[in-house]
Amino acid sequence: MTDFLERLKRARIVQVLVFYLGASWVILQVVDVLQESLALPDWIAPVAVILLMIGLVIIASTAMIQSSAAATTSGTSAFSVDGGDPDRLGETPIPEAAVSLFTWKRAIGGGVLAFSGLFIVAAIAVNMGGGDSLGTSEISADEAGAGIAVLPFTVTGPDMEVWSEGMVDLLADNLDGTGGLRAIDPRTVMSHWNRRVGEEGSPDLNEMLTVAGATGARYAVVGGAVSIGGTVRLSADVYDLASGEPMGTGAAEGDAEDVMNLVDRLSVETAGVALATGGGALNLRHRTSLSTQSPVALRAYLEGEALYREADFAGAADAFRRAVTADSTFALANLRLSRSIGWLRNIGDDEAREALERANRFRDRMPPREIELLDVEEMLELQVPRVVSAATETARNYPDDAEAWELLGESYAHQGAEALVSQREALEPFDRAIALDPTFSPIYFHPIEMATALGDSERAYGYLEALEEHSFGDGRAARYDIFLDLQFGDSSTREEALQRVQSDVPDREIITGWMYGFRRTARSAPADRMMAGELRRRGSAETAVGIEVSVLLTTGLVEEALEEIFSAPWADQPNVRRAALLQWSAWGGAPDDPRVRSLIASEDCDAIVGCFSSAILAADLGDWAMHREAVAAHRAAVEGRLTALDSLPDAEAEGQRRHWQQEALWPDVAEAYGSWRRGDVTQVPRAFERARAVQPYANWLFNMRSQALRWWMAELLLAEGQAEQAARHYDSLWGAPVGGWYTFRLVGLGDAMRTLGRDAEARDHYQEFLDAWEAAPDDHPLVQRARDGLAALG
Repeated sequence: MTDFLERLKRARIVQVLVFYLGASWVILQVVDVLQESLALPDWIAPVAVILLMIGLVIIASTAMIQSSAAATTSGTSAFSVDGGDPDRLGETPIPEAAVSLFTWKRAIGGGVLAFSGLFIVAAIAVNMGGGDSLGTSEISADEAGAGIAVLPFTVTGPDMEVWSEGMVDLLADNLDGTGGLRAIDPRTVMSHWNRRVGEEGSPDLNEMLTVAGATGARYAVVGGAVSIGGTVRLSADVYDLASGEPMGTGAAEGDAEDVMNLVDRLSVETAGVALATGGGALNLRHRTSLSTQSPVALRAYLEGEALYREADFAGAADAFRRAVTADSTFALANLRLSRSIGWLRNIGDDEAREALERANRFRDRMPPREIELLDVEEMLELQVPRVVSAATETARNYPDDAEAWELLGESYAHQGAEALVSQREALEPFDRAIALDPTFSPIYFHPIEMATALGDSERAYGYLEALEEHSFGDGRAARYDIFLDLQFGDSSTREEALQRVQSDVPDREIITGWMYGFRRTARSAPADRMMAGELRRRGSAETAVGIEVSVLLTTGLVEEALEEIFSAPWADQPNVRRAALLQWSAWGGAPDDPRVRSLIASEDCDAIVGCFSSAILAADLGDWAMHREAVAAHRAAVEGRLTALDSLPDAEAEGQRRHWQQEALWPDVAEAYGSWRRGDVTQVPRAFERARAVQPYANWLFNMRSQALRWWMAELLLAEGQAEQAARHYDSLWGAPVGGWYTFRLVGLGDAMRTLGRDAEARDHYQEFLDAWEAAPDDHPLVQRARDGLAALG
């Protein structure tokens, strides 16, 4: 080492620089080899170049200083080829501090130390990035999508050589952008492959994964293609480069003439494997449901799924339409299109129904889990009462599936009240789904509404905060923020929220979002009055009356509600008046008012709710002749509709026949109600229960009838001493978006809890009702009942 340093001291500057540049080239080659073999970070090479450039300056300076110092001592200039100019010998001596600082030992030692530090830092970066990682780049999936590198395929068979590198291009092109996956550029892959493996190399699996890791990928695709006779089989194994473990296999087999379709099928399979464990922007946990062989359809579907999760239903619907256009047999895309349209417009929309029919047509392509979910979706769309039991069974079969729990929550939201599910119980499946998948935006809509009805502002705003975090779609989060301020704010907050309604909320959202989304409670009465006024200002007086009558009934202003019903602009809708008057049966029946008698005497009742309501009101008034006429008219109308369906094809008539067969039970309910009013309850429970079990949630008229039926059943059960069952029926009276049932039920719940010995709960229910009905007449039957209940508790 000493001799080497002495030689450097005597060397000329040009010789030193040539030697340094040669050594730098060797160092860079070593860095390149180590980067490939050890999967060191991409930044190591440019940092090495920077260090060498700094070293060049230091080496040149050291050579100059040490040569000058030597020349000063010996009398010979290091910069003179022939011995120099004697007149300049000894001129400008080098300071001793510089000579002692810029030494060859320090220069070479500093270089060794710098590069040792470089490799130590690189090793630490690799370990922090995943320990035994096979080469994931520091460019994270969060920043640029999960990279997936398709490596050259191993091929066997005649004329298959072209597919070795060809599959890199074809598969990468199909995978890029699918579900957030980012295919590594084939040129980058082949560059690393050729440097590491060479054109004729036969690498083992570890070498192949190392090449993939060097590209910055998170996943590697290692595949093979085999040709036997006229058949080609393509297969691809997907590896997680962070662990080196296989994630799954995709395969496609078919005629050699159809190889491009085989590539498309393999692309779908491969994407499904990568996305099944959370790759890309979308975690596709059930890849077997991707019943399509079209990469175009798959890409559009996954785009729609991501938008759907963000509650961008318009964007999602457009993407699902593109998926269905590319592959009309793609059952899951049709199903999602149906749901997107349902959220955009309503679940009975024609386009939504058509998409659902297409999904059903190709259901045999779907796995059992997806078929179960499809069945639940269809029942929700068609408002089939047994949807609750079907959704419950699906959630039981797939307890770790967020979508199964979300659908159970949806079934509770739309049909749960009819199935005697309380509102608190209806929240439970939503909370279960949120725990499993909190990033799914639509899952928060109904919980916000239900928590608001329960008066739980903390819970409602908590759901809203989560929705705001994950929703980038149709503005529902902003509208819910306005609605919650209306519900829970003080007077000034409500006024500010109303101004935002006037500037930001369209008519449809007031009706579907406010009127039908939120329930009418005494606490919401101030906000309901404001929204009804806004609807009137916009020219929607008929809709406003529904809210105004509800407010009057939830606050005990019964006489005012009656006047509002008869003064409302419903001249051509007498059945709406009849249905609204069913609520009077909660405290003894229809009022003996000439207008009521005139209403039920008219012959314009329809076969759904009007004739039924006329029969009930006639029984309340003791007009038994009119009661019999209304029941007979109802029954005859239903039978006529069923007979008319006999001339239609079975497929076209099936849904309508089911509806009218269910409707045929309601004349029996009206007849049984009349018997009950006359003191005979023999046939009442059976008739009531048969109708309750098949009552769909269709619209508020159906719902008003269903609410009345469950109130009557609760009253019968309480009279028979079945307080627990009575409480379930009372507590199910939360489903109506209009009317006063939400408040009426408090009196029944108080009676049921008192009978069960749960005095504290009974007292709370009675007091909540009396607070709500503070403005009601003191002699009103419900007020007297609540006060008597409180008095009995002592």
